[in-house]
Amino acid sequence: MSITSPKRRASLDELSKKKFDVLIIGGGITGAGALLEAASRGYSAALIEARDFASGTSSASSKLIHGGLRYLAQGEIALVYENLAERSRLLSNAPELVSKLDFVLPIRKTASPFGPFGAPAYMAALWGYDLTGGFRIGAFHKRMDKSIAKSMFPRLRSDNFSSAFLYHDAWADDVALTLAAINTARTRYSATAANYVEAISPIFGENNKIKGYRVRDNSPGSKDEGQEFEISARTIINASGAWATQIMAQLKEKPPFEIRPAKGVHIVFSQKVLPAKVAYVLPVPNDSRTIFLLPWGDYTYVGTTDTDLGKERVETTMDDVEYLLGAVNYSLDTPLSKSDITGAWVGVRPLVSQPKDSKALSERTKDLSRRHKVVTSPEGMISITGGKLTTYRKMASDAIDALDTKDGRATKSISKRIKLRSPAHIDPQSPTPDSARKSLVPGIGWDISREDIVALIVETDALTLSDILLRRVRVGILDQRAAMELSKPVLEILGEILELTKVEKDNLSMAFSNDLARELPPEILDSSKA
Repeated sequence: MSITSPKRRASLDELSKKKFDVLIIGGGITGAGALLEAASRGYSAALIEARDFASGTSSASSKLIHGGLRYLAQGEIALVYENLAERSRLLSNAPELVSKLDFVLPIRKTASPFGPFGAPAYMAALWGYDLTGGFRIGAFHKRMDKSIAKSMFPRLRSDNFSSAFLYHDAWADDVALTLAAINTARTRYSATAANYVEAISPIFGENNKIKGYRVRDNSPGSKDEGQEFEISARTIINASGAWATQIMAQLKEKPPFEIRPAKGVHIVFSQKVLPAKVAYVLPVPNDSRTIFLLPWGDYTYVGTTDTDLGKERVETTMDDVEYLLGAVNYSLDTPLSKSDITGAWVGVRPLVSQPKDSKALSERTKDLSRRHKVVTSPEGMISITGGKLTTYRKMASDAIDALDTKDGRATKSISKRIKLRSPAHIDPQSPTPDSARKSLVPGIGWDISREDIVALIVETDALTLSDILLRRVRVGILDQRAAMELSKPVLEILGEILELTKVEKDNLSMAFSNDLARELPPEILDSSKA
């Protein structure tokens, strides 16, 4: 027996019976954007995701909607311009999901990320940022006195910076943004989408052109192999991110580019321990990199690492934790310890590199461009990868432009003006006062009710504890202790709504524990008990 909901069951039925213009493989922000772009241009569009929506890179970003100040130092002026234009569109089209965020950039007495010229280099970079498009947010950068910067972040060490700059960018919960794009495509443009559906192999028609895909229902909870079925589609868009070359390999052709998976880790602290009203850009000692310190409700998070993944498991290691602790402590008046950490998350960024025989592979991942790439195979598969959370709409537009070219059509993109519609979405850190609400676990700082969980299951295809507590409600990455407290009552609600067996509930509970351990080494929480 597989775990599913009535809404998802209807989607699976539609996928198996309907013939689509385009099938999108990958349910992260890139695939979600492509679904909305295709459907809004008049294509009958469907999307499948092997795991949960936004369960890969699109739940593990730094959550920034930004131009990328450091890209100016790399000479990527056109990329920054594009990023800032997309930032403005997101602020307009998703005002409930995307918010402005102020950043403080301390001026170090030592070398800056922009060279050894201190304040003049910072000022030149920030003027370049504003004039490239940063001013669209409604304010220019400004220089601020050291005492003001210190008052905004009391724990900032004051002996190694002389003053600071204030500039402006934006922030969004990446999962909420992904779900909103999918929901808008479904509710406004009649698109079809299903999570836990894995792409197995392409189906070929005349002239070796793809005419569909064989897929498997990977509904969680049961250890049995899922049922396979076929989806008919004239074009396949491969939007599987860091795994794009694996899908391309199913065509038995060498991909025209390499994907350098870069692992990024963030660690989280309570605002009581690390209070921050604005975001900070902090240097990494003995490195040319910087990290961000960012407020998120009752928490502050620090990141990110940027390392080659290789073949190891995607998980947060003690080395990752030590690196970030060392980096943030360099800028603090009193150091943080591992016992102060409440949560963490880890993800993989799909950086596009040159083929294996290219010298580009000697580059560090931080130096690789965040530009995206769209390629069309002779069999008719369009692959889109690279890019950033900020530019997902432009990536999607370019992918559907490629679809137009393939089909000989000339559709018009309207996504610059589409307002995103969120499905059931709750913010337990900022609950709406309601005397009828009853919190599942009172007193842990997360106001989540039974009604909230039911809405997430019914309206957003949440099928597991991780779907709910790691992604729909971000408690699993921000506060693991609270997540473990909530997991028992949430599992009971899942079991009731989805009619789960004891074995299925046990499997979900074990999978959730494993997911938590992947995000944060268990010994970190153990150390805070001591």
